[in-house]
Amino acid sequence: MARATVPFLAALMAVGCVSVPHSVELSGVASCCTSVSQFRYEYLAEGQQFITPISEASPAFRFASGMSHFSAFHLPPAGASGLVLSVDTYWAAASKERPQVFSPSVTFYDKNFQPLATKLLMLSYQGTASQEGGHWRSRVSTPVEAQYAVLYTEARRVGNTLAVSTDENSPGLLMIGRAFAYYSAGGPGQAKYPCGHLGQLALSVYR
Repeated sequence: MARATVPFLAALMAVGCVSVPHSVELSGVASCCTSVSQFRYEYLAEGQQFITPISEASPAFRFASGMSHFSAFHLPPAGASGLVLSVDTYWAAASKERPQVFSPSVTFYDKNFQPLATKLLMLSYQGTASQEGGHWRSRVSTPVEAQYAVLYTEARRVGNTLAVSTDENSPGLLMIGRAFAYYSAGGPGQAKYPCGHLGQLALSVYR
């Protein structure tokens, strides 16, 4: 019975930064603005991919969940059916010696920059475990009234572990309270990467 639960728990490990939760503050970085209405919003055209690095040069803001670098977008009209926002997140290009993955949340705002919804994106692993090919993907429906979307990382996700296993030697997990504790089962094809403040995003919207 215990053996049968391991593949199920291992699958959970691949969809988000799951480890013992803790907060890591982005220190020494000043907030760019006093309000989200002051952000620079890039227009995200329907059906086109927009690639943006999240680097130390990116603007930062103190969100309710802590200080974070961010990327902000003006959405196309949703229409009656709404839109789907697709987010791919990649390793931080400048940090191959200490690779990290930007693990985003998104807040949607209306035309008056009033918040409509905040969603912590659950990530599904795509590709191989190598830094050259692997990345994570999430898709989320946008509120019909949403005109703006801001992607950032919550402080409680920074430093948590994102684990990948691409073969039958899946990682083992132990349940501890409301969190997961990770231990390595060994074998090729397994990699662990911390969720961090830096990375690269590729976004698109479609109906």
